[in-house]
Amino acid sequence: MRMVPPFSDRCVSLPGEQILHKFKAGEFPDKTFSKLYARWLDILTLPGFIVEVHRKTVGNCYSIFPAEKFPFHSDMYCVQYDFRAQFKNIEQWMKIKKVRPGPVSCTEKTLEPQIEVSLEKGCNFASDFFLIATPSFPKYPFILSTVNQESTFIEYSENFEAAHGSKDAKLCILQSETLARNDPGLPYHLLKEIALATKKYTAVVGDYTMCEFFLLEDVPCLLTAQKRSIKGVPLSVCHDENVKTIAPGEIRGIIKRLDRTSLPDSAALSKTDQKYVFLAEKPSSEFVDVLRFAQGFIFNEGSLLCHLAVLLRERGIPSRIIKGSITEYKDGDTVIVE
Repeated sequence: MRMVPPFSDRCVSLPGEQILHKFKAGEFPDKTFSKLYARWLDILTLPGFIVEVHRKTVGNCYSIFPAEKFPFHSDMYCVQYDFRAQFKNIEQWMKIKKVRPGPVSCTEKTLEPQIEVSLEKGCNFASDFFLIATPSFPKYPFILSTVNQESTFIEYSENFEAAHGSKDAKLCILQSETLARNDPGLPYHLLKEIALATKKYTAVVGDYTMCEFFLLEDVPCLLTAQKRSIKGVPLSVCHDENVKTIAPGEIRGIIKRLDRTSLPDSAALSKTDQKYVFLAEKPSSEFVDVLRFAQGFIFNEGSLLCHLAVLLRERGIPSRIIKGSITEYKDGDTVIVE
């Protein structure tokens, strides 16, 4: 039996100028906007629909592609939230210590009941949000990209978890038309296509927009484009393959090793005025709770564009990715990295 996705009977397609107007008026947060606006920029994205919830009441439902494209079919779906209209920065999440509901995978048969469950969970967390449902392709290569000082920084990974810092990412840099770095050896035409899409979104969303794509049969398909930073921190072109600068500045202090599965107790760290240079395998998002105790960060591998890396630049915490550092340093070492 063919299943029509929920809400499709009242799902509307907005013209490009109306989507843009709603975004500029603050009615559409950037994740929602980038999904709906992709086709008006001639950028490939997944079909799907977006449910708007206002004051815990389901309102409009928007189709990412024209409504006549329903029904669409996939083995797996992803249902995710967009709370960015209400929560502008991570400080608020950290203060309230309230666990926000995350993305959920489901099958075509369970999509409709999952939407209902996700709506309920969302309403228990916030009064106003968007719920996005699209087909899911979790095993395809993943791309992060941003424009910084007229260069496009592109990171490639085999795993979506690179966005959260828990998987390594390989760096490419395009300076105008010149390929300055290409660690994964991606085709030039593909990098140009990703750079063009990133620049298109940066032009409408704003400076420091971060784009996420996956490669569907070697074609970049947009997942989201979001303005992740408000500070213009320059990214290094990284000519040294063994050292990448996440955030500039001298790193000086005593090494304390971090493991994302067993973080130091924040209450114990708060009892002293001691700050540390934290050393870890990768820049995992779990480290946000120890940022206030950091003189700096050193990682053995990872991503310049992941969520934690963006936050480290925003906070002005000097940080590097230094190949081999996890074996070179140990707890209690005094380190100086210029």
